[in-house]
Amino acid sequence: MKFTFAPESTPLDGYTIKRGIHRGGFGEVYYALSDAGKEVALKLLNNNLEVELRGVSQCLNLTHPNLVTIFDMKQDSDGDHWIVMEYVSGECLDKVVAKHPAGMPMEQVLRWLDGMTSGLAFLHDRGIVHRDLKPANIFSDASGVKIGDVGLSKFISESRRSAQTQSVGTVYYMAPEVARGRYGREVDVYALGVILYELITGTVPFNGQTTAEILMKHLSDRPDLTPIPDRLRPVLARALEKDPERRIADANQLAREFRDAVQGRGPATPPPPPMGYTRARPTTPPPKPLMAAQFQETHVPRPPAIPQQQVPPPATLTQGFKGLHPFAKCAIGGFLFLLVARVGGGIGGMAMGGLLIGAIAYAAYVVWTSIFGRAPAPNPAPVAYNPPPPVRPDYVPADKAARRAKAAKAPVFRRAKVVKPKPLTPATVRKVGFVSKMSQLTGSMVLAAIFSTLAMVIMAATGALETPAQLGLFNLITLVASWATMTVSKLTEGSSVGGFSRRILQGITGVGIGIFAFLMNTVLLADVPLGDQGSPFLDRHEMMEHGQIAPALFGLFFGLLFFCRRWSWHADAFRSGRLRISTALITLFVGFMASMFSGFDLQWGMTWALAITCTVQLSSKFIPADQRQQAMMTSEKKVAA
Repeated sequence: MKFTFAPESTPLDGYTIKRGIHRGGFGEVYYALSDAGKEVALKLLNNNLEVELRGVSQCLNLTHPNLVTIFDMKQDSDGDHWIVMEYVSGECLDKVVAKHPAGMPMEQVLRWLDGMTSGLAFLHDRGIVHRDLKPANIFSDASGVKIGDVGLSKFISESRRSAQTQSVGTVYYMAPEVARGRYGREVDVYALGVILYELITGTVPFNGQTTAEILMKHLSDRPDLTPIPDRLRPVLARALEKDPERRIADANQLAREFRDAVQGRGPATPPPPPMGYTRARPTTPPPKPLMAAQFQETHVPRPPAIPQQQVPPPATLTQGFKGLHPFAKCAIGGFLFLLVARVGGGIGGMAMGGLLIGAIAYAAYVVWTSIFGRAPAPNPAPVAYNPPPPVRPDYVPADKAARRAKAAKAPVFRRAKVVKPKPLTPATVRKVGFVSKMSQLTGSMVLAAIFSTLAMVIMAATGALETPAQLGLFNLITLVASWATMTVSKLTEGSSVGGFSRRILQGITGVGIGIFAFLMNTVLLADVPLGDQGSPFLDRHEMMEHGQIAPALFGLFFGLLFFCRRWSWHADAFRSGRLRISTALITLFVGFMASMFSGFDLQWGMTWALAITCTVQLSSKFIPADQRQQAMMTSEKKVAA
């Protein structure tokens, strides 16, 4: 791109050109410094001089944070006209859109929309229409979004797609009424709607090979709103109306409706009539009901019998095995493996070992399906069905015929159904990218280290734990258990893995944490008491004789604690609150019951349960209910990309 003036030249007294910024059909824009060192943008006017100067004179004294300020108009020694403007160091929206070919994140769209709306509303309140709003004229820097070329009506404007139009504005963002010579604030609202469409999808709603083709689409074609999210389509449809009388009135209203739709506050469909009632318009007169005697005399032909489908052959052994639950398959496989490996061994030991191997295999199956997806289930075999004989639908007993005939003449009013959107909870199946999961998990683990240390400080301050070894063990197990809980929850977040499957996975994780806690108790010499109460699952006297009571108590307690509680809901981003007291109290009660059933020490068991649930809730990512729809849309776009 060749400019008229080279760097360090001074065509205008008091300013030194440093480099060229843009060159188009309207003229050239340079980055320059004044003699005092002030950064400015110098615009050299080449074409349509009268139109440009008239537009600049209207906006010369306007100042707004979201408008590029015009400082002065000057003329050099050669008679050329220059406009001295504010220099914006950030990128223009045109280049930002090019970096997001599949559409920008919604939070960025709202940021650009707020700045554009504020600047346009300032102009419209003063009776000025921009008439050439497009991404190439919108900039952003540290101070915010700014609209450039304010009030400059261009006779020939070059768009970033190398198309030109012989009317004011750029063809891709031109309202239909411009072809008829009508210029109102609705022109800017239409251009703002086109820009919003481009920010969301990465492309403009109307495109073509020639300028005439694009103009004809603006005049006659309806925009394709299928790439737009459902909740935003009504707003974009009204912003891109062909008739300016039916279009959204001003930029502020467009911004309000768009933000309400993003946050789920605006209705996706037109509002119901007043009082919530609609009158049903009968299309055809209802048939006259038949009396009992008439029904007896009327011959009702019976329809031909529906042929019965073939009954499938009896299921074989392998087909029955395929229909079992995945956990049952893993357990049977583990039992058969031990049966072959230990011929002649005890049946009870083989059964317990088989269940353990099956549980581990099933845990691996759950993790694999949550990350890579689950194969679709086969279609069930057809079942034979022979419907009962038909009954005349218009038969009415004699005592009800008169009442129905009278009711058919009365106007029918039906209450309009108000369909409320389903709340988004941890049970909502959604797409969450693996990279996003790992990023959130890493941040949560760092926070968990801080909160587990805080829990240890509280235990030391209250005197519940006295020795440094016990405090260190409490902090370490709280942190490891929180990490394990958040890892399992994050791997299965948003997937269709059932509650029982997650509980099995959590229970296995709890047994592993219990064994790790026993080993650390032995290494640190923390001397955690084993509790005095008995357990229906363990024979304490027999296990104490063999020295197996401590690892069994630790493993059983943490296994019950993690199996009986729905820990995935503690760490899910769509949980009901960041930290809920009711959730902590329920977990405290579960810790009490797990200690009682396992025979573990009550004080240690309940304290660990409370510390783990508080650490997990405070550390895990939480998305408020009003932002979850937008978060789902952003996540689905990232996964699709």
